[in-house]
Amino acid sequence: MYYLNYDNENLFLEQHNKIILISYINFYYFMKKLKEMNKIELNGLRLTTKNTLIIDLTSISPLINIFNSNNNIIVDSYVKIKLNNLVINQEDDEILKNIINKYLENTFESKFDDIDIDYIKLFKAYSNLNIENEKIFFKMLYSIINSDEYEEVIIFYKKSIINEFKLQNIEEIDNKKVILFEICDKNSKLETNDNILIFDKEITQLRVDELFDLIIKKSKKYDIKNKDTYIYLINKIIFYAINGKEVDLMKKYENEISELTEILNKEFKLKFTDTSDYL
Repeated sequence: MYYLNYDNENLFLEQHNKIILISYINFYYFMKKLKEMNKIELNGLRLTTKNTLIIDLTSISPLINIFNSNNNIIVDSYVKIKLNNLVINQEDDEILKNIINKYLENTFESKFDDIDIDYIKLFKAYSNLNIENEKIFFKMLYSIINSDEYEEVIIFYKKSIINEFKLQNIEEIDNKKVILFEICDKNSKLETNDNILIFDKEITQLRVDELFDLIIKKSKKYDIKNKDTYIYLINKIIFYAINGKEVDLMKKYENEISELTEILNKEFKLKFTDTSDYL
């Protein structure tokens, strides 16, 4: 269990958390504060850019940057960790210094004393690592996670994005310093005991089983024998996850779907489009 305190909000987090977005403004404010790391504490640790790494896998743009080798978060951190223990032998050190000294002499037409080279800074500034596939990405990521460089690694992702880039193993990471936030999309599915954060005007925190029970209690059509069916329908309504094979099945429960949609709208302010439009 993780305890996040920010802007007078107290959130209890699991290693894997799911976010349902109603208000992008509130979520933007949350992300802005988190990335600024302004007075945010996690389990009593004041988060800073030095002890916390945030990785954004929620849209195409950052993923494209990663696979074009332009993602500073992954590349810079990986290079820094790998080069911290770099040892240049004396012969190579002399060769490099002679090359640079010769260049400076030719450029400025004057001789210079031997110079000191910060190799880590030099390589970080000018190295271009090509992350061609998910195997290299995970090699870098695990190198960062398993290092002592960061105390916390926070990853935001969407299923549709990680599926497209074959990064599903993100969800299998089991490390105490890693916290996962899944921004729910049509490929998401709520599982029993999931920890849900609903971003509306305020942040509402619920367990999935609590959410399902609250919704079902409001239903006048509910029969306890059909609990699994109701859980299935709620998932489908929340994530618009109906495919062609499910149309006939969903039509069978059109009345229940209408009632559940009304409950979600009225009680939880989850304002979905009319479900019948996509049946």
